[in-house]
Amino acid sequence: MALFAANNSFGRIIAGITQQMDYLERLGIEAIWLSPFYPSPLVDGGYDVADYCDVDPRLGSLDDCDDMVAAAHARGIKVIVDIVPNHSSNQHPWFKAALAARPGSPERARYIFRDGRGEHGELPPTNWNANFGGPAWTRVADGQWYLHMFTPEQPDFVWSCPEVHAFFCDVLTFWSDRGVDGFRIDVAHGLAKDLDRDDLDRWHLAEGDDMVDDGTHPLWDRNEVHEIYREWRRAMPCRKSRRRATTRFRSTGSYATGRLMTRTVNSASAARGRPFCLSWRFRARHTCIRVRSSAFLRWLMSS
Repeated sequence: MALFAANNSFGRIIAGITQQMDYLERLGIEAIWLSPFYPSPLVDGGYDVADYCDVDPRLGSLDDCDDMVAAAHARGIKVIVDIVPNHSSNQHPWFKAALAARPGSPERARYIFRDGRGEHGELPPTNWNANFGGPAWTRVADGQWYLHMFTPEQPDFVWSCPEVHAFFCDVLTFWSDRGVDGFRIDVAHGLAKDLDRDDLDRWHLAEGDDMVDDGTHPLWDRNEVHEIYREWRRAMPCRKSRRRATTRFRSTGSYATGRLMTRTVNSASAARGRPFCLSWRFRARHTCIRVRSSAFLRWLMSS
């Protein structure tokens, strides 16, 4: 990190990347991938995002980011940024509004709130543990519970809510218009959820032996995630940014079955004929896959 601190100032890491761009060019790199650099309490290394359309002042500013993208493009280097659509920080304005609103309100409809079980709702809606340990549900002052697949500070969005869809299309457009070339999607396989069923306690939230190939898991690898990414592709086809015309691509971060991996690559790439690169971990029995994306195969061979 010290290498990229501009003028030995750790508050200007992004500007430091710009200063070191000639060095990065000499290394022969073709792209820079930035993990989340948005304003964040940093409970989970920036994957708890408080503002999706700004830069954390501890790292720099939007102007610094614009300068970095321009410097990279001048050297033929692309810029990829992380997008975190499964959850936000509990410091995001939407979640603060949800806590201040009543149950059943439009503000709560953006996040997964549920009534508890037990005589007085004192028990969580399911028996799930979060991926990082501890209960996956946290109770709020009025008695409802909200779901967080990771930490309590990372409440999950409701991806059946039209506002959430529109918001993330706007976020992708915002960064595309600033010249960003591609996006790595965090928890890409976990956005769509089916919580209106009676068998939730028999499934595990933490990914393990109950992962299935048919899209019926209530939390992971659901078929509906493909519709989300098709929507994103329709929202940003080969956008002409205010800096340059460029073809966007996506990369997804996920622990997924071979069925979902193959379907995602094939459907996304074939839909628009644009590259869809993946960074997945998947189980050994699913390593035999067929894909139509030559870009993915080139990436796989070079990784």
